[in-house]
Amino acid sequence: MGISYQPSAVELEKLQQWVAAHGTPQQVALRCRIVLAAAVGESDVAIAEQLSVNRNTVILWRKRFGEEGLDGLWDIAAGRDESPFIK
Repeated sequence: MGISYQPSAVELEKLQQWVAAHGTPQQVALRCRIVLAAAVGESDVAIAEQLSVNRNTVILWRKRFGEEGLDGLWDIAAGRDESPFIK
């Protein structure tokens, strides 16, 4: 299992809002789904299978959320833009 950081009730509500919102970038929504699944006790392997991602991706975002909280889920790696059309 990954890092066992339990999101607060406020964080859980925000994560669920972001997943449901049409304007949330897909990569952010995926990260939210990872954290939400982890919050209910799913293993890294189970989360990876459910969301069709690599287990290392699950580990990365669980760790990032534990270290940086909600803001960390919105980080975009240098050189990666949300969209080439948004300026």
